[in-house]
Amino acid sequence: MIELKKSFKYNAAKEGQFPLLFQKEIISVIVTIEQKDSVTAYHFLLEQANLPKPKDFSYAEDLLQLTLHEYLISVFGQQNVLKDVFYFSEKDLTQCSVLFPNSNRTLVFVWKDEENYRDPSFLIVGGHIQTEKSMQFDNQIEQNVWRSNQGLYTGMSLSELQTLNGQDIKFYGCKSDYAGAVMPQTKGKINFDRIGCVLNYLNCAGSANYQKPVVNSGDALSDDKKFM
Repeated sequence: MIELKKSFKYNAAKEGQFPLLFQKEIISVIVTIEQKDSVTAYHFLLEQANLPKPKDFSYAEDLLQLTLHEYLISVFGQQNVLKDVFYFSEKDLTQCSVLFPNSNRTLVFVWKDEENYRDPSFLIVGGHIQTEKSMQFDNQIEQNVWRSNQGLYTGMSLSELQTLNGQDIKFYGCKSDYAGAVMPQTKGKINFDRIGCVLNYLNCAGSANYQKPVVNSGDALSDDKKFM
């Protein structure tokens, strides 16, 4: 295991705790131990990934097959991937990986295993990315180019979203803690259980509909207010 520590990346803070993950480019090694009487047996599970080329990623969801931070680096290059901290709120934060930071291709990986930067929990695309390092970036960024395989993209209007869904959409009003978020229970062609969508508004001050706890997209559109 000494040789692994020399050439592979691992969480040094977890040294002595098992399982222990070592990562290097497309290779990962998981080390576990088993105690048999007075003998300690070490087990090494080696995995070598067969990763796609950058051109093979057509939709944001395609990136979910990159299950380790090191895989992101192997596919897209060290210069295009960084480790960061994502803020859900001021007190609720998590370690994350950022692909193409501060660009119109920025995408955030939030990990189930944040200590080892592996197993994607979900991806975040578009809007103002609330990461520690992005908050230090003041330049204007063009609209994000990543699209969902369900047809959603950053900047699409509420009218376009409703048409794509094939029926009205319900989202939380301005007084909710989840203002603008489409309700997961919303029915239609889009599976909102698998893709979260948060709407922004441009001219909704004073809108009676937007003051409601839950807003129906048909009502919002007839109110001649602009959501996107």
